[in-house]
Amino acid sequence: MSKSKNSNRIFCIVIATAMLLAIVASCTSRYKVDLFMSFEESRRKVKIEATEYVQESTLGDPYSDEQVISGKENTLILRIGTRGENLTEGKKSFIRYDEYFRARIFLTLPAIPVVTTLPLKDNSFVQIMGRYEIDAIDKIFIPDSGTFVIDSISGDKLYGTLDGHFKNHSNDLLRYEGQFRAKIKR
Repeated sequence: MSKSKNSNRIFCIVIATAMLLAIVASCTSRYKVDLFMSFEESRRKVKIEATEYVQESTLGDPYSDEQVISGKENTLILRIGTRGENLTEGKKSFIRYDEYFRARIFLTLPAIPVVTTLPLKDNSFVQIMGRYEIDAIDKIFIPDSGTFVIDSISGDKLYGTLDGHFKNHSNDLLRYEGQFRAKIKR
């Protein structure tokens, strides 16, 4: 009888330990990937719809057709989107009611991606997609300030943090802040 009690006790301990380890592993392996866009006083969560990793490339002229050109670094393009009500209720409405807003964020990565912090200036820009009523020059937002952090690289996934202000030709200011995950080839 005592062997049966010990067997049951050991079995319960093993099951409890396995469940505890599974819970701890699931909590530590998740990376919260919330990226936000702000315009004037309003903030909106955006969805990363797709990522594109271009090896041996660098950023070209953001106003030209060749925004990514051959180079010694790598380029990461985040395609983002959001739908919803206006970002602002004031004089200037950036996202209209029920509009699906899309943009691409271009980021320069080192030739060999490693954990690092990079300035956004000269290493990034944002392009608004669609919006045919807006002049092409006003669809490009150049970084005014901020950083891009490669937090970690695990296998073929890059985990990063973006925090920066971008301005277009008309001095409209967009801010992107938050974390994201992107697939890269190494």
